Amino acid sequence: MEAVETRSTGSRRFPMMLLSAFGAVALVLAVIGVYGVVSYIVTQRTREIGIRVALGARRAEVLRLVVGGALRPVVAGLVVGVVGAVYATRLLGGLLYNVKPAALAGVRAGVSPALDEVIQKAVAKKPGDRYSDWGEFAQALSGLVTTQQVPRGQFQGVLDSERFTLLRTLEFFANFGDVELWEVVHRAKWQRFHFGHALFRKGEEGNTFHIMAQGEVEVFRDGKKVAQLGAGTSVGEMAYLAPSAELKKHSTDVIVTEPATTISFTPETLVQLSPNTRHLFHDSFIKVLVRRLHAAHEALAHPRRIF
Repeated sequence: MEAVETRSTGSRRFPMMLLSAFGAVALVLAVIGVYGVVSYIVTQRTREIGIRVALGARRAEVLRLVVGGALRPVVAGLVVGVVGAVYATRLLGGLLYNVKPAALAGVRAGVSPALDEVIQKAVAKKPGDRYSDWGEFAQALSGLVTTQQVPRGQFQGVLDSERFTLLRTLEFFANFGDVELWEVVHRAKWQRFHFGHALFRKGEEGNTFHIMAQGEVEVFRDGKKVAQLGAGTSVGEMAYLAPSAELKKHSTDVIVTEPATTISFTPETLVQLSPNTRHLFHDSFIKVLVRRLHAAHEALAHPRRIF
């Protein structure tokens, strides 16, 4: 580990040592310069100082005159230097390996010390100081959301915590844990559709699927209603499950009959989820397909029943 650290910081070590050496030389030159200026001023004012002493000026007054005149530019330089050093420290702090970054709680309003601690641990420079995996990091964030220690954006319409609560009520996500649900909250595309909107049309090749969070849709085959689907079920999942492009083409029209909110994915975004979350999606898809096969079997066995 030490060898890896040495290799990773070696390219920066020499320039930093060089800058430090130049800084030390500059400090020595500055001290010599101040001494030279004060000495020169005293030499130039020797006659004046003698006259002041002859007129009764005390030693302390003469000393205050000399030192005060020399310290005024020094103090002005210190003020400018301290202000510049504060901003330079923030700028250069990210370039130094062993320097702890400034606390976010003091940089951005609304960041609590607990949230700051979680973020600092997640971006720690040493791998051993970070969270062991994404699950542990998600659990830490979930705990902060539960205790309302995560700030809400000024123009955020719906809190992520509200979306999380909504997912928890849906049958499709019944077996998902907190970590997997938070992953869905942040990875999914949340969409709203008005009455009469066509989610899918017959003959179109599917490239997205939706999980109904709110509202209802009706499924039509050749103008005939064959199903009505509500919150907690999926629509268009063959875009992900179908083994060929031909099977991805929709054979029905899916129309919104009540204003709907959906959680949508594309096959490309779904495969970016963690393996455990994808496994839970597959389980839910299987349950949805089994229920639909059973409903189709019942419709064939009892054709007079309303599907």
